[in-house]
Amino acid sequence: MRGTKLRASLALVVCAVLVLPVSSFALSFQVVDIGVLPGGLSSEGQDVNQTGQVAATASDVSTTLPALYESGALTPLALPEGATSGLALGINDAGDAAGIAEGVGLGSHAMLWSGGMVTDLGTLAGMDSSQGTGINNLGEVVGVSWLGSGGDRAFLYSGGTMIDIGTLGGSWAAAMGINDLSEIVGTSETSGGDLHAFLYGGETMTDLGTLAGATYSYGQAINNLGHAAGVSEILVGSDSFVHAVVFQDGFVYDLGTLGGNESEAWGINDFGDVVGQADTGNPDLPFRDAFLYHDGVMYDLNDLIDPGSGWQLDTAWAISNSGYITGTGRIDGESHGYLLVPVATPVPEPSSLALLGLGLGASVFRRGLRRPGSSNALASPLPRC
Repeated sequence: MRGTKLRASLALVVCAVLVLPVSSFALSFQVVDIGVLPGGLSSEGQDVNQTGQVAATASDVSTTLPALYESGALTPLALPEGATSGLALGINDAGDAAGIAEGVGLGSHAMLWSGGMVTDLGTLAGMDSSQGTGINNLGEVVGVSWLGSGGDRAFLYSGGTMIDIGTLGGSWAAAMGINDLSEIVGTSETSGGDLHAFLYGGETMTDLGTLAGATYSYGQAINNLGHAAGVSEILVGSDSFVHAVVFQDGFVYDLGTLGGNESEAWGINDFGDVVGQADTGNPDLPFRDAFLYHDGVMYDLNDLIDPGSGWQLDTAWAISNSGYITGTGRIDGESHGYLLVPVATPVPEPSSLALLGLGLGASVFRRGLRRPGSSNALASPLPRC
């Protein structure tokens, strides 16, 4: 589950023990090139579902189109009348996608692709543009709606209606991801003018805070436990950087970097595996490397693929529970989207995850996964503590 490219009264710490459910991936992946459209120049994998379908964007010299990768083929998604370009940014397990379409007479509107049809989701009242950023398995879409003059507002589209979910007291907000409990993560301006990650659920928006002493954070993706991945400013002496973080149970956990100064988290699955991009500290590499944060360790994804593949993986945007990862890299001098397939099949979901399907409440679901000493929980000290 992912998001896209964008101090509360809670107890916040920089370093602590992060307790996550155990996943079991062979830390080795096969790289699948999602390719480009006929006549196209580049592509980008944006989100991936449990079966390996990828919501993607594909570009040529004049436009960018929304696309779907499945069964070895990259196919453009239909655009509404008047639209000339678009992006597919989120996908659910049914293969429904959310994103944006743009064109003369249409402007920029959030879109839902489902069952071979494309639906214009419109905008919030009084706004002229919108963009869908995430979709859950209930078919609910989140995103941002705005005026040409600014004033972005986060929205939830559910049951045919788009609603404004509010802010943290400031003038704008953007929703980036939604889970199957209809919990939403994003970023909002606070009443003090800072930018903070938020969690929205039950008609309440909660400030997720920042790393200690920092002024801003961004929420990018959320899993079904209500844990979110994103970015926070981090202060190192007189310098300011950004680090990938996980927001969990009132704490902000620093995931560190690959040896450089900065990192960003873009996706998280129900096992707590996080993907994103990070500096390596190598001055000869102008690009950041894609990373996988798994069981307390940040791995460079380029170290987990065949070194003879020819790929340089720059960004990882999303990871599914089945271990599929999608993002963008370089192959033969071109920028292509990729799908990473675990070499070994992941172990099925822990028994506690099945509680969700039995209809138990979210609070019971989460407590069960984090019970101290439980066989399906793992205490994982975070780096940089």
